[in-house]
Amino acid sequence: MMTLTTVSKSVSVNSVLVYWRVGTKRKGVLDVRMGFSTEDQEIIAELIAIRHLIMNTKVFCCTPTTGKGFQVRVSKGAIRKIVQGRSDKASASRFASLLTGRMEGISVNVSHSMDFMISAQEAAETGQIEVLEAAGKNFASPHETIETPTIGTLSVTRHAVQRYEERLNSKSQDERLYRPWSSLFSRLRNPSLERTQVNDKVMHHKMRRYGKSNAVEVWSHPSDTMRYVVVTRSDNRKVLVTVFERPHDYF
Repeated sequence: MMTLTTVSKSVSVNSVLVYWRVGTKRKGVLDVRMGFSTEDQEIIAELIAIRHLIMNTKVFCCTPTTGKGFQVRVSKGAIRKIVQGRSDKASASRFASLLTGRMEGISVNVSHSMDFMISAQEAAETGQIEVLEAAGKNFASPHETIETPTIGTLSVTRHAVQRYEERLNSKSQDERLYRPWSSLFSRLRNPSLERTQVNDKVMHHKMRRYGKSNAVEVWSHPSDTMRYVVVTRSDNRKVLVTVFERPHDYF
């Protein structure tokens, strides 16, 4: 199991050092500059660091689409409670969407050990302290972003994943979908995905819910009945907002 270990320690107001390692050789320190005040500074900084290390630094040498086979050892028990859905820390929970969404099912354990971690002094001397300016960056976004060959950069909402999972699970009670994010991402990356014309009744329904017709697109694979509703936001971001299913002869 691939494991990322993190320990967060506040050094000043709005600044937290997050020590990290993968194994015993790969290690470093992130100086997370919060840019905002919060009583959960260390918790949020550690969650920001985890997302940055996994998605940007790629400490697992891949971009995960599931939590299976991965583990994080964190220094704050509140993070484990957030992932387990047992926390009332709403503000901090917003920063855990990677662990509760795309990497749902990841193993989360708590450890305060600094064994094998690099010291702050050694990290400073060897240039292994990375400053991460968290202000202005969307670390609390509930959406996960992927690159697709046909739609382009696409933000995927949790609602869309849930609807996708419901649709597939409704087909078979015996074979449940255990990795919905990974399965959906795989379909969205299919190069044969194309924009689909739908009848007026369906389009009017989607327009009422998601906006003007020129901002709502429906995509599908020619041989599949699954339909993906993509909305272009005012900032030109494309967002997958929901998934529905229709037989081929419905349109």
